[in-house]
Amino acid sequence: MMPRYWLAVVVCLSSAEVPAYELSTHARISYQAYLASTFEKSQYLFDGLGLSDEPSVFGESYIDSSGSEIFVRRADGFEKGIIQNGLKLVEEVSTIKGWLMRGAIREDDVPIFFGDNPQDDPFGQIFRVVNHFYDPIKDRPLTVLGLVSGEKAPDWAIGAADVFADENRADGFRRNHFTVFDAHEALYRALTGLSGGGSAAIGEGGATPATPVAREALRKAYWATTFRALGDLVHLIQDMAQPQHTRNDAHAGSDDYTQPAGPIGHKSFYEGYIDERARTGAADNSNGSRRGLRPLVYGGYPVPAFNDYVSYFSVRHKLAAVGARTGLADYSNRGFFSVGKNLGQGEYDLPPNTLAAYSPQPRVIDSRGNSVDLLYGTVSDAFTGASDTVPLTTWGAWNEAAQTYGVGERFSLIRENYDAMADLLIPRAVAYSAGLINRFFRGRLEISPPDEGVYAIVDHALTNGVDDGFTRLKLKLRNATPDVDDGQATYPQAMTAGTLRAVAKYRRNGCYQPDLSGEPGLTSCDLSANRTTYEEVAVSQSVTVASLSATQPQAFSFDFSANPIPLNATDLYLQVVYRGGLGSEADAVVVATRDIAEPTYLSLANYTDYYLLDGVFYRPQTILDTPSLFKRIDSDRDGQYNPAIDVNIDPLTLAYVVNFGGPTVATLSVPPARFSRFAFLVDGPSVSVNILKQSFGYWISPSINTNRFQFDPATGTVKSKGFGSSRGFNWQVNFPDWKWLGSTSQGDTSTLADLADPTPVPVQLDF
Repeated sequence: MMPRYWLAVVVCLSSAEVPAYELSTHARISYQAYLASTFEKSQYLFDGLGLSDEPSVFGESYIDSSGSEIFVRRADGFEKGIIQNGLKLVEEVSTIKGWLMRGAIREDDVPIFFGDNPQDDPFGQIFRVVNHFYDPIKDRPLTVLGLVSGEKAPDWAIGAADVFADENRADGFRRNHFTVFDAHEALYRALTGLSGGGSAAIGEGGATPATPVAREALRKAYWATTFRALGDLVHLIQDMAQPQHTRNDAHAGSDDYTQPAGPIGHKSFYEGYIDERARTGAADNSNGSRRGLRPLVYGGYPVPAFNDYVSYFSVRHKLAAVGARTGLADYSNRGFFSVGKNLGQGEYDLPPNTLAAYSPQPRVIDSRGNSVDLLYGTVSDAFTGASDTVPLTTWGAWNEAAQTYGVGERFSLIRENYDAMADLLIPRAVAYSAGLINRFFRGRLEISPPDEGVYAIVDHALTNGVDDGFTRLKLKLRNATPDVDDGQATYPQAMTAGTLRAVAKYRRNGCYQPDLSGEPGLTSCDLSANRTTYEEVAVSQSVTVASLSATQPQAFSFDFSANPIPLNATDLYLQVVYRGGLGSEADAVVVATRDIAEPTYLSLANYTDYYLLDGVFYRPQTILDTPSLFKRIDSDRDGQYNPAIDVNIDPLTLAYVVNFGGPTVATLSVPPARFSRFAFLVDGPSVSVNILKQSFGYWISPSINTNRFQFDPATGTVKSKGFGSSRGFNWQVNFPDWKWLGSTSQGDTSTLADLADPTPVPVQLDF
């Protein structure tokens, strides 16, 4: 029978029975890990992934798949209750942080009768929790009475058959569907709407979504899956900060501490106590009252970086010396005791197993003056090189009696031990979780315009329908992924043997018409009210690359002929998705996002069917028929019009050459009273264009404002560049040309008659 004093300590430390046993702790640590990660410390969430962490960002569904079997699952009120009610993070339930927390919560799922989690696993309920243990000294999963009870936590988390042998070799029969491998596939499908093999991503029952709304919903579900899987993943790294999980100390048994623990141990005092601190900052006393607890400390530890996923768990595959290992399981295993593997138990060499290695300090624990000795020892951190002296275990008042009766010394863990553990382990759980998130998203691509200065260009004479668009896109790419420095060595993150796809994500401008007549400034069509509510993606054909340079941007051309970037795109973002080798990882997914201008329309109009004389437009025949006007052009004063000698007022076919600071992209030949127009994609908000007016023999190089159809959520309106109309055709940027004599005034073009043919003349594109 357990000594009464020990029972009192247990009662003090145990929390009331709550539905979310230890789940609040995981959710809170995951939340703090997000805040410590790249997402919060940089613009990567937007500039990389093209996301914003807003409420209901992905909806309520996510994907659970294994091979060709795909099921759609929904977020549950179970997780919502923990996040909202337990942690008071009301606004975060459906954000990206919320999905991360949901995964961290649901990683502890168990079958019915063993827990109150939703029993919604379409592949059948399993004991996920038995796969949350890893002993880095003996390289073993949870082992009870010599029987293996689950997978090693690193294998379970990453999805490898043997993570220490090859973390890139996936376990094709894995039961965990929220691994690193699954997160990569979900991310790729979320970005492209395609599977890794290039076929259309499918939903439940193998169905391919038939509508843009359904396709967007499926991509969002895969986004949710990505972060749900990362939540599961960081849960497992957080368990490595719990010594029972790294010292093979089962703790899934009864909370009746008056009975023997048995092979699966009692419920974890530590987890229950820390859960109370994570949720409410108060714990139950044995008399039912509440006592205040100081908040957990989450920050203050540097976020580590490793060159593989498994090193966040343990670096036993790299370092033989136990004391030099920098994985989180390495630290908690050698640095702390657990209830079932306490001082004197003898299974592990560290912490030291002799009483003489510790400095006792008396501690009075109750009103009757009962005391214990807190045994202080040193915990060394191989990652930072720091050491902390803390109370690692407790020597109680019953030890002398226990020795008298030949049952050996009894050591215990009390609140002071748990607080000391939490102060060191929780910040590391946050930092290692953040580091693992950072590793998953460490890849960086740098997009820049091609030599031509424009990403894409089309002739609006031939490509102008609401379903028409840009079928070829050019850009330059550089591997901008920084090296990984783990404190021991520096590892370049080369991109090798992969594929690229360009992606345009957009909404549609419902005001667009082939002649541009529906655009702002020309119509009362309200673009804010005529912008599609759903987002679409246009995805290019795949381009195979042997490598991507980290120093020199490389030029690429992407084929969108099967899925053009539409001319009526608004809220347009350009992305490039790389899938392939990245450093030591064989199948990484890297994306870069660039907010580019929407299609901008440039027109070159030939107004030489009129002649500008002293600031007034005249038809050439009117000048010839009016003596006072004719005198102005009759250079030889012979009363006869001779264009070779006199001022030439004859209409001309005008020739132009256009570039954007690089090679020629367009050559135009525009007859009198006609115009040509092309649309192009560039960075905004302005761009310089060079136009050689061959017929007049000079260049102009104006800087023009590009089209910015961007929805502003603050005002609920769409910001856009205005359009104009002249001579019966509509334009956004227009450079009309005419001949003139006298004043160089532009003249009043509104006085000119409409063009006889208000359709554009085709352009010769060199792109």
